[in-house]
Amino acid sequence: MPTAPCPISGGLFRIPLTLGVISVLALLLVQGEKGRAKPPKPEDVAGIIGFLLRVHDGACPGLTFDPVAMSRMIDPRGMTLDAIKRRYRKDFDESYAEVGSRIAGEGLPAYCDLVRTFFGRNPGETPGLVVR
Repeated sequence: MPTAPCPISGGLFRIPLTLGVISVLALLLVQGEKGRAKPPKPEDVAGIIGFLLRVHDGACPGLTFDPVAMSRMIDPRGMTLDAIKRRYRKDFDESYAEVGSRIAGEGLPAYCDLVRTFFGRNPGETPGLVVR
């Protein structure tokens, strides 16, 4: 599996370029383009929700995540977690499994640090994520 240097760690760690990671990076790049940003694909949003679900489950002290808030990027009324899992099962499951592998390999603190530094850089940038 191809890998890329992790920009957060200054290249100290390498990130496997799985479909989930690529989707997450693509979504963040699209959101970062001021004025020209296109709405993210629902599948990408579901993948990010899968990636952040362990934060929702309380795995990371000082971080909370509300998947319904992020689901408003798919449907303005919001969606339940079960509805997201049902409708976008493949994308959700791939990202969720990827996090499980990451935690097994690098440990839970590394996952929490990645979420904090990658998604929590700018408060309010990731809907539903709160960094305390």
